[in-house]
Amino acid sequence: MSRTSPIEEAHFVCRLPGESKVRVYREATSGDAADARLIYRGFQQRGIELPVRQTAESIQEISEQHSLPVAPIGRCMDREEYLKTVLSLVDSLKASASMEKVVFSRAHKEHRSPSYRPHDHFEALCAQFPEQAVHWIRWKGVGEWIGSSPELLLKKVDDRFETVALAGTLHSDQDEWGVKEQQEQASVARFIEDELQRAGVDFESDEPREIKAGPVRHLKTSYSFGSPLKAAYFLDLLHPTPAVCGHPREEALTCLLKYETYERNFYTGYWGIEAEQSQYFVNLRCLSVHERELIFYAGGGLNRRSDPEKEWKETEEKMMATMSFLHETEHG
Repeated sequence: MSRTSPIEEAHFVCRLPGESKVRVYREATSGDAADARLIYRGFQQRGIELPVRQTAESIQEISEQHSLPVAPIGRCMDREEYLKTVLSLVDSLKASASMEKVVFSRAHKEHRSPSYRPHDHFEALCAQFPEQAVHWIRWKGVGEWIGSSPELLLKKVDDRFETVALAGTLHSDQDEWGVKEQQEQASVARFIEDELQRAGVDFESDEPREIKAGPVRHLKTSYSFGSPLKAAYFLDLLHPTPAVCGHPREEALTCLLKYETYERNFYTGYWGIEAEQSQYFVNLRCLSVHERELIFYAGGGLNRRSDPEKEWKETEEKMMATMSFLHETEHG
């Protein structure tokens, strides 16, 4: 197909949890009727928010276009450096009278094969994780990202809202939840409850339950509430939650920015399509697509009980959720 301008090439593709339909969106120009609004936020970056229209394009056509340039992310940690840094962070947590948890993350680079096609990767994640929110974006100012998220940040239908406290990770070879994992999830639940109470919201919640997210499992508490306020208010209230930052939020943010060796950009940000029903998902199991490489991201919540070796293994397993596609294509 013919080369078009970067703005014309921009697209957002998603498949929502429990659905089979793949939706393709383009920016709605002055002559188009908008179907919805696209929100794509970074961990700290403002990102984009603009009207979009749904199209009938095939994702195969989109995949033939060139990748948009993305700024370098910084330096990726090797295993030895990661283990030493986690030890330092655990010592900082033990020495702190107030900080309960910090979410420490890392990036990993893989060579991009000449045969790699983003739309194949997107479709593989859709097939592998039917219960998750899968997306693929190419947009000026954002770059190109693909991801599959088990974490709902917010859902709005009329004046009813839903959110979740999703945290704590059980490895594939573990059978029972330990104190560390339960405390980690409890801190996220406490944060959400405190913020909703401060907003004057009466909410309902269930007990923590286990959910499967690829090769790992998490603990999840669901919340529902009614409010005449707009979704933007609650998005600003909740993001970033302790599930991707830590607790207390400002202290944990200062700590992770000191120790992480790269820019998260849109990893642990969130995305959503605003329409009659609006849903927003945390950008968790994701990768950024570059001309010669693919960069994968993963993190884990640290507290005073964290073991560096287990934390490394956790990030390995989380990355494998999105990296397994590469291994399958390389080995047949």
